[in-house]
Amino acid sequence: MGPRVQVEPAEFLQILQREKGLVIQRQKVFLQGITYVSRCGDYYYYTTTKEPLVLPKECIVQHAKNILL
Repeated sequence: MGPRVQVEPAEFLQILQREKGLVIQRQKVFLQGITYVSRCGDYYYYTTTKEPLVLPKECIVQHAKNILL
């Protein structure tokens, strides 16, 4: 697995606007937020939010029970 880069939700959405790829989403778990991960080139970008993000409709969203970062 390549380098993992944590970014703010707004920056994550900007990356998705350019790449329009696969997004892995883990639902909110207890006190943790919703986690989103996307691979862009050699890097995996991820962010965590308390509220769901409005993802570009061109993105493919895969829901996951757990994400290991």
